[in-house]
Amino acid sequence: MRNIRIIFEIHLVPEELVLEASEGRVKEKWPAQLNKLVWDGGHDLVLSIGQVVPHEGAFEYEYESSGS
Repeated sequence: MRNIRIIFEIHLVPEELVLEASEGRVKEKWPAQLNKLVWDGGHDLVLSIGQVVPHEGAFEYEYESSGS
């Protein structure tokens, strides 16, 4: 089986933007990644099933679960 890289980084979100978007909870650069098949195009329709979407309460749950 060939080792083909199908996910690659298209941009690195600056630390300042991540800090603002996370309301000060995360202070690091964030890689924006994309599947090579989507980038290459040639599709009439792209379905995104089961993507991870941040939601309210995620940080609070992590904080409470860690026992801090």
